[in-house]
Amino acid sequence: MLICAVFSACSKSSGPGNPPPPGPPNNSTGADVYVAGYEVSNTSNNTQRQVAKVWKNGAGTSLTDDNGYANAFGIAVKGSDVYVAGFQAAINNGTLANYTATIWKNGVATSLTDGKLLAEAHAVAVQGNDVYVAGYEVVQYDVLEFNGTSYVTVKRSNRVARLWKNGAVMPLELADPQKTESVANGIAVQGNDVYVVGYIKGLYSNVGYYGAVAQVWKNGSAMQSLSDKKKNDNANAIAFNNGDMYVAGTENVQEGNPSGTRQARLWKNGTGIPLDGASDIIRSSEAFGVTTYNNDVYTAGMSGTSTMVNAWKNGSALTLTTDPQSTQARTAYGVAVQNGDVYVAGFESNVQGKYVAKIWKNGASTSLTDGTKLAEAHAIAVVGK
Repeated sequence: MLICAVFSACSKSSGPGNPPPPGPPNNSTGADVYVAGYEVSNTSNNTQRQVAKVWKNGAGTSLTDDNGYANAFGIAVKGSDVYVAGFQAAINNGTLANYTATIWKNGVATSLTDGKLLAEAHAVAVQGNDVYVAGYEVVQYDVLEFNGTSYVTVKRSNRVARLWKNGAVMPLELADPQKTESVANGIAVQGNDVYVVGYIKGLYSNVGYYGAVAQVWKNGSAMQSLSDKKKNDNANAIAFNNGDMYVAGTENVQEGNPSGTRQARLWKNGTGIPLDGASDIIRSSEAFGVTTYNNDVYTAGMSGTSTMVNAWKNGSALTLTTDPQSTQARTAYGVAVQNGDVYVAGFESNVQGKYVAKIWKNGASTSLTDGTKLAEAHAIAVVGK
């Protein structure tokens, strides 16, 4: 399950450039809807400040104060406990500190890293009394380099995919900072098995990775590469149904060109499934979220085409309503299904160019923020009452 972000609507009249304040979603089915994301709080000394937020049924709560920089990417709900994964960083005299990977339980923050180097927590899953978090941490290491006259020790650093279990780092195969760059984006627990997805990219040609490879880890072992190492791909989320594994991400369709066009992908047991409207060879697309309900598979993302496809059911496009004041920029990050109702979380840009955090229930949109500041909804969890 996923995280929640917070928003408090200001009391103001509506008008052409001033949309009405958001209202709570219609939860006539008796479900609690949790959303996680961020909202910009202010900008001072030329430094943007933003808060990590959680929304429950449209009511927002800030996880951090207004003077720092934070974000929330993942959420899980177990019983009355709400877990959120993200990062937070201080801003001192206009200088942004390194991100600290953070997990919040019922609003109380626990740091997963020491803040000395950059780190982020991207997803969270709870099984029994164990809390699993996926993300990355920048790791520093020493290398010997020849300076023309002698060998000297030089500091280098690189992103390393991380899996934390109850705050302790669990090793991920191939995630070696001296050989590869890697990031973990999604996580799922099936029985006693923990699955993590992300990407891994070789730093040197002798490693054999020329671009980023969409990767699946199982219990820390490199279980499966989903794509060609000559491309530049990524895996963002994972879900299971009846023993089948579904992974959402993106795949570069221009082999040998790491910056080429990327297309949204849904892999079933390692085999790619086409997504309607996500086959443009000019504009890139990406799938960020995936979930299953009964025997159906739902995906959320961005299509990169004028058709504005942001959600799919079994690969077929689902319709999400567009705000008349939208500039047609929209991305969906999370998707959840409860009692047959489909919920999607993301953002849509308004005429002022501000991102508005939104959820869509069965295609109908509800704004979580008023559009005066940048905000995005990154993850969603829906729990029956």
